[in-house]
Amino acid sequence: MRVRQLAARQLRTYRRLVRAADEAKRKRLEKELRELVARNNLSTSLKAIIELLNRMKNKSALEKCREDLKTRPISDKSKKLATVAVTEELKKALNAEFQALGIGHIKAKLKERNDRGKMYHQLLLDLPTTRRIDEILSEGEQRVIALSAFFAELTLANHSGGIVLDDPVSSLDHWRRRNVARRLVNESKRRQVIVFTHDTSFLGQLRDEIDVSGVPSSTSFLEWQGGYPGYVNDGLPWDHQGYKARINALEQAQSKLSKGWPPYPGEKEIAAIRHEYDRLRATLERVIQDVVFNGVVKRYRDWIKVDSLEDVVGFDRAEYKAIQILHKRSCDVVTAHDASSDKAAAVPSATDLGNDIMALKDIVKTVHQRREAEKAKVKE
Repeated sequence: MRVRQLAARQLRTYRRLVRAADEAKRKRLEKELRELVARNNLSTSLKAIIELLNRMKNKSALEKCREDLKTRPISDKSKKLATVAVTEELKKALNAEFQALGIGHIKAKLKERNDRGKMYHQLLLDLPTTRRIDEILSEGEQRVIALSAFFAELTLANHSGGIVLDDPVSSLDHWRRRNVARRLVNESKRRQVIVFTHDTSFLGQLRDEIDVSGVPSSTSFLEWQGGYPGYVNDGLPWDHQGYKARINALEQAQSKLSKGWPPYPGEKEIAAIRHEYDRLRATLERVIQDVVFNGVVKRYRDWIKVDSLEDVVGFDRAEYKAIQILHKRSCDVVTAHDASSDKAAAVPSATDLGNDIMALKDIVKTVHQRREAEKAKVKE
């Protein structure tokens, strides 16, 4: 029995050795073994390898996009559109804007060129020199050229969308600002125009052009409130209001003061009444400008409105005395001068302020009545 077992074992060994002697089969088995070992090793870092493969795929996709992100094809297309779109009509529109904005001595011209049978046009400034624009044109002229180009494009545009301009007249001469103001008001007849400006002189010119054209408009100003900017108020700031709006504001302030005016005013009430008399004096000066002299001369203008001179009726001795008294009374109250502490003069009350506001309104009323009377005499 034992001999048979040994014989069987030897037979199995023999057969195994015979199979191992097959070189091709042995190599195939060794390859399979290496594959199994590699898979076993891979299983321990499979997640990291998958993430690496995903990153490599993303990188390959991004590399393919690189060509599409180059700016040169975009620039070439932009140049082509510009050369094709510039026409004789745009040149005429630009020259018209140059004339309207006060730089009519500068002209636009078209330069033609042929490229493989296609005709292109380039818009140039017709200047008697080959030097750079910034070497022969002032900063103001360069800004006007930019504004002219903008308005020329608007003229040819087939839409009526609104436009917004932020301080469009910086670096411009005073008379060129007037041209821009007139052009903006004319444009507002076709579309909404919003203008932001810190230039109060330009604001005055805009309002003059609005009054002449009669286009509807609204004015607001921004200020800080509660430590935050951007609070919108209707109308104009006090310094730029007309006399009517100022008198109305004075009456509202006087009404609030009169409701709680104490028999013996303290520092708070004294400061408040002096502030209102300061505004009353400024309003009186605005009345002299706009009512007595009928706006013939205004401080932001660079011209005198001669047409308004016809309705200037001046003032007689009594009116002059009323103006003088009211002006002196305001000057005595405000803190523009350091009054003697020995005088210990009491400030006017809220009622006194109300009476002085009425005196100012009477001056305005008297001047208007005499103006109407003079007109009636002329008609007779």
